[in-house]
Amino acid sequence: MPALLFIDDRSRMLDLIGHMMKATRFHDWPLRMARNLETAEQYLAEAPVSMIFLDNYLPPHRSFHIPLQRLQAISSAPIVLMTASDLEDLGETELPEDFAGFLPKAELSTPRLESLISEILGEGTASKSE
Repeated sequence: MPALLFIDDRSRMLDLIGHMMKATRFHDWPLRMARNLETAEQYLAEAPVSMIFLDNYLPPHRSFHIPLQRLQAISSAPIVLMTASDLEDLGETELPEDFAGFLPKAELSTPRLESLISEILGEGTASKSE
């Protein structure tokens, strides 16, 4: 069964995402929630995931670059960048090609999560996994 990994240093954000995911058609997919990169790497070592949502700021890293590189070294799952900032605020003019998608936290909603997962993993998501 496909699984999703959400990485954000704020537990309230992870709680909110978990609650929203219960209202999607993906409600029965296993969710893995990590507040730091090391926990995310442990989850990925234990079992593959179908998709990763990465916050742009994970202390002690001041940008998404190092976490992205470390995740890509151990997983081929598509990665979505989540941020409370605009791309321009991150020093980017467009989404870096290493990311499969972009989720501004200001647009975080149950329909947006469901739409993004469907868009990236495709309509046949029930059988997709890494």
